[in-house]
Amino acid sequence: MESPNTWLQSSSFAHNVQINALRGPLTEYGEVVGKGRSALDSAIPEVLARVAEPATGCAH
Repeated sequence: MESPNTWLQSSSFAHNVQINALRGPLTEYGEVVGKGRSALDSAIPEVLARVAEPATGCAH
């Protein structure tokens, strides 16, 4: 029988945790990124460019 912590040590599990840790905050800011590493890799340059732009229509 497998140890309960064996699945925590798998590299795919760790990668999914890291990807989801990035997707969560991005989603809160309205940036929806598809599931998986390749989707994140292809979307991140555009997402970072958008979030780096100054907001328009904000009262200061």
